[in-house]
Amino acid sequence: MRNVDIINGNLKKSLIQMAFPLMILNVFNSLYGLVDTFFVGKIGELAVGAISLVTPVLWCALSIANGLAAGCTAIVSFRYGAQEYDKASSYSWQILYISLIFILILTISTFVCSDWILVYLKAPVEIYKDSFNYLRILSFDYLGLFLITIYMAIMQSCGNSKSGMIVSAMASIFNIILDPLLIFGFSLSVKGAAIATVISKWIVIPYILYSLFHHPQLKPYFHIHLKDSFEILKLSLPCAIGQFLESLGFVLMNKYIVYYGAVAMSGYGIGEKLTNLYNIPVIAFSNVLPAFIGQNLGAEKKERARQSYRYTMWITTILSFALLFIGIAWMKPSILLFVPDASSSLLSITSTFVFFTLLTGPFCTWYFNLCAVFNGSGHTFISFLLSILRLWGTRIPLILLFFQYTDLGIMGIWISMLLSNIITGCIAQILYWIYPWTKK
Repeated sequence: MRNVDIINGNLKKSLIQMAFPLMILNVFNSLYGLVDTFFVGKIGELAVGAISLVTPVLWCALSIANGLAAGCTAIVSFRYGAQEYDKASSYSWQILYISLIFILILTISTFVCSDWILVYLKAPVEIYKDSFNYLRILSFDYLGLFLITIYMAIMQSCGNSKSGMIVSAMASIFNIILDPLLIFGFSLSVKGAAIATVISKWIVIPYILYSLFHHPQLKPYFHIHLKDSFEILKLSLPCAIGQFLESLGFVLMNKYIVYYGAVAMSGYGIGEKLTNLYNIPVIAFSNVLPAFIGQNLGAEKKERARQSYRYTMWITTILSFALLFIGIAWMKPSILLFVPDASSSLLSITSTFVFFTLLTGPFCTWYFNLCAVFNGSGHTFISFLLSILRLWGTRIPLILLFFQYTDLGIMGIWISMLLSNIITGCIAQILYWIYPWTKK
């Protein structure tokens, strides 16, 4: 499959060529949560809350996969841009071997600790059983989740975002077929949604391995190379730890949301799925930016790397404001699509959350683009500090402050999300100006 010329091609055109397949890919990725929410919503709005409560726990695992992928993108894209294909191959395979260790640890720990996690989150009794079943089954999803995430990072580093789109499309189609079959056909309810998600990802693993073995520039490596593994971990761990702690912050945030009841948890879950769908075009450009930064720095084209960030900022800012107005206009019909018999309380909570999240969109995009610059240039420690600041330095303290000293209720959580993105975006921009991120 033909790669996009990131180093010498027309920059705007190359960004769009890389981002467009990723938009399609992110649509398919979002379909996992959307399809689960759609079919589970037919069972009832509390069933949606059961899934939403434990979703951030699964994000903790995804955050580690994304952290490893960020390190992979930084180092593989740099080597690929420098035409050092043997080193790019070695790094690609070492990251896969490292992933297998994390998969084993996370699968065992999630399966064993499911009950303890729900007790900590103070899961309401009416959704406890469904949350427990969903979390335990999804602990077996990490194998497919990690392999798909790392595979996409490797392909994007080489200028190919279409292969990841194909993998996600295949997995999502299987999920769409299996969801209603297992939820309603076999009467498995929420457990059916979890089983469908796991199986749909496992099915595409043979395609991933075949694609990697037959890549024209990346040859297979069947042994552990400790030096290359440590170099990848040096880049990946700050980002992985940062994203893990960020996801852990969302787990804590869920604990405060569920304080307002299971319906509040359902409203947050539906709103989160909708806003993720609205933001797909914006996130696609942020996700391809690290490859442009890494390859151009590897080819000693620092000004082109800077220009990649500037173009991405203009495109994503315009998209964010356009999606803000579109999202507000289609808010209520979108909610009723997932839960046709939604109560007035659910409609109110979901609508307010979606409004604040869309309002946060331009600032959140700003933050993501700047983290992409630091990750793509190999300065993952900066994005680690920013992710800690975003959740633990601003959002969680603000939530606690509003919870203890105001009568804002759940609105205080949504306002905290908005303010944390504005504050962190400003600090990230200052670091972009003063920190020598173009130096490897």
